[in-house]
Amino acid sequence: MEERCTSLMKAAAEGSVAMAERSLECSCTQLDAVGSDGRTALMIAAAHGHRAVCVALAAAGCDLDATDSEGKTAIDLAADDACRDALLGEQAKRQKLLRAICGDPAAGREALAQFASPKGASLAAESPF
Repeated sequence: MEERCTSLMKAAAEGSVAMAERSLECSCTQLDAVGSDGRTALMIAAAHGHRAVCVALAAAGCDLDATDSEGKTAIDLAADDACRDALLGEQAKRQKLLRAICGDPAAGREALAQFASPKGASLAAESPF
């Protein structure tokens, strides 16, 4: 049986942020491709404790809710608290954005500020966004 492994999965296993970012730049990259072990690149990075790669993959839009053959997500597989906290933080940002899209203006301003400037800049209160 042929082992399925993408360049993104290799980067995740090795903890190479540069390789992961390069793979993400390629239009052919499948963010949530599943390897022969049933895991995505995000799951592999989390299981190896590669926080920086987890952050890059999550920011690129990897599915945080995807499960492996045992029903575990990347958050469940996280090797350490740093990876788990980074993924939980991304999950919280996505939930805020979803609430904003669904009609919570206060959450909308806060979510847009986070996505527009991850360094923590805020939008003015009178901003329509």
